[in-house]
Amino acid sequence: RGSDLRQNDCRMPDSKPLSLVERGGLGAAAGIFTTFFTHPFDVIRVQMQVGVSGGTIETTTKLARQGFGALYAGISAAWLRQVTYGSGRLGIYAYLLDADKSARAARGETGAPSFA
Repeated sequence: RGSDLRQNDCRMPDSKPLSLVERGGLGAAAGIFTTFFTHPFDVIRVQMQVGVSGGTIETTTKLARQGFGALYAGISAAWLRQVTYGSGRLGIYAYLLDADKSARAARGETGAPSFA
């Protein structure tokens, strides 16, 4: 069981590992997907911070009267940030993890990497 938990190489059974570009693309897609659902909450939060409205209910009501598009104002900028940040973060992490695995294998070390 322990060896199954350590096999963290981003692949399904009987398939090849994902490339760095594929991992980055999946990170970007995940960021865009989550931004679609969380962006309206960010819009409400920002409207409250700049003092446009009083509380959460009042701000949400005001934005609802402005239309559905008001909740998604500025989402293209949020998606651009997620594409660059999400793909970069996962891509760099995957690259560093692979480099660490290779270095540890060359030294004869086994097991999970230590971040201590």
